[in-house]
Amino acid sequence: MGKNKKPTMMEVKNAINNLIAEFLSLSDRISKIDALFFKFLTFSGKQDEFKAWLENENKSEKEEK
Repeated sequence: MGKNKKPTMMEVKNAINNLIAEFLSLSDRISKIDALFFKFLTFSGKQDEFKAWLENENKSEKEEK
């Protein structure tokens, strides 16, 4: 086995840029999924049902802790 080589500054910079690009891509996808889900709830007319379900889930989680 050879010695561990430290990455060059350019390699570190490229790795960070790749991470930033991936983060932005994931952030964009999450935003699109969020908008799509909101549109679906609006389309189906079940916003109130969903809100009530979320509140019940939140209460259940708090009781479990």
